[in-house]
Amino acid sequence: MLLAAAIRLCGAFFDLPYIYHPDEPFNINIAERMYATGNLRPAAFDYPGLFYYLNLAAAHSYLGVLRFFGGHADAVQPIDAQVMGSAFAPSVQLTVLFRWVTVVFGVLTVAGTFIAGRVARDERAGLIAAVLIAVCPLAVGQSRFVTPDIFVTAFGVFALAGACGIATKGSWKTYFLTAACLAAATACKPNGILLATCLPVACALDPSRVSRKLARCLAAAVFGLLVFFVATPYTVLEVSAALRRFSEQLSSYGSGGHAGMDAGGPFWYARELWTQMTLAFPLAVIQMIRSVRSRRAPEIVVTATTLVYLLIVSLFAVKNGRSALPVVPALCILAACATVDIVNWIRNSSESTVGQQLKTIAPPFIALCLVTSPLLADVRQIVSIRTVDSRTTSREWIERNIPPRSTIAVESYSPYLDGNAFHLVRLERAIDQPPAWYVANGVEYVVLSEGMYRRYLEHADQYPWEAAAYRRLAASFVEKKHFVDGGYSVYLYKVEPPPG
Repeated sequence: MLLAAAIRLCGAFFDLPYIYHPDEPFNINIAERMYATGNLRPAAFDYPGLFYYLNLAAAHSYLGVLRFFGGHADAVQPIDAQVMGSAFAPSVQLTVLFRWVTVVFGVLTVAGTFIAGRVARDERAGLIAAVLIAVCPLAVGQSRFVTPDIFVTAFGVFALAGACGIATKGSWKTYFLTAACLAAATACKPNGILLATCLPVACALDPSRVSRKLARCLAAAVFGLLVFFVATPYTVLEVSAALRRFSEQLSSYGSGGHAGMDAGGPFWYARELWTQMTLAFPLAVIQMIRSVRSRRAPEIVVTATTLVYLLIVSLFAVKNGRSALPVVPALCILAACATVDIVNWIRNSSESTVGQQLKTIAPPFIALCLVTSPLLADVRQIVSIRTVDSRTTSREWIERNIPPRSTIAVESYSPYLDGNAFHLVRLERAIDQPPAWYVANGVEYVVLSEGMYRRYLEHADQYPWEAAAYRRLAASFVEKKHFVDGGYSVYLYKVEPPPG
């Protein structure tokens, strides 16, 4: 737990007061507005609501205690989102608090993975699974931002622990706890509902009498609906608006509305999980097959939940790592069970098969192989976060060298510039306007950021028009400065014809 907390806290606040995550400003502004106004309506239905209420509860608790002891609470000021992926927090007090809440849920995910692994197999499997999720770069990275993904994952793994308990020996308590956790996961983000496979599968494997387990499953489903309604009441009270927004998001993810995230075929998630988990992923896949053959009920629950979830998210055109995050704990549990089986086989082998020295060194060697690559990736991630890159150096250079009140066009993921110092033209993409438009509208400078242009240039065969438009735009103006600090590329162009 301490290891998980330490890795997640490293770099969690280094970027502040600037925020480069595309979704964080939106989420923080909603939670801060709720705190400032006392209005519990989220005002937007990108996420159901529980995610915001958990952060709101943390804000009331922390600032209430702070004021009680005479501390200073900053005035709530909305985050200025210049463009997507470029924002400034005038006051970081609540932003820091909300990120702390995310870190806490990241650590809770580790605790839940230990419990689920212990229920699925034994304490050794639980400990190995907890270590694997503690160092998994995907889980670590998503535990630093004010987004609902790690919240879904935390509630989801506790639901999985309950489902494994049901498959072993069902009880009213485990049924209701599993349903409540599934409802909470869905009340944080809609993809939580995809984890619900664990409940009917666990019910089918429950050794209790058929009539009893069916009654428990039905009652648990009703209880889960009630928990969902309580956890996110406005989703129910304004169901038409919530369904409309959900339908829009579903259409966007299904049709490929996120450039650079719609590349890759049906095996994209397999490649991504291999990158994030390395050796633990193939071990988990092997254990899926073995769990069905050995008929271990808890592991069948984990396997079925993982496969159904990944199959469904793979059907969407838009693919990103955080969509797979809710089943990473399940994969860690399966990998841990496989590791326990390997260690047991080595220890139970005869002297003629496996030498005594090998029996001694094999377990720590296997553990080292499983965690070395993820830990190195975590270190690289932390170093990258703490390295000053071109979004900082270009901002500082522009503030020093570009005349005040100049008209500057910025696209998504550009460095944050002070709107009081410059006249900013905010664009999602610089290529949304032709070069002649910049001249006609008095734009003096254009900032291009790799966070936007690179997704098109790297996949020029998939986005030929966009890649050509960026090249045409760059060729139309004079390159004033190219920043490459920290491995991040930012171009500053002067809106005038190039010489010659």
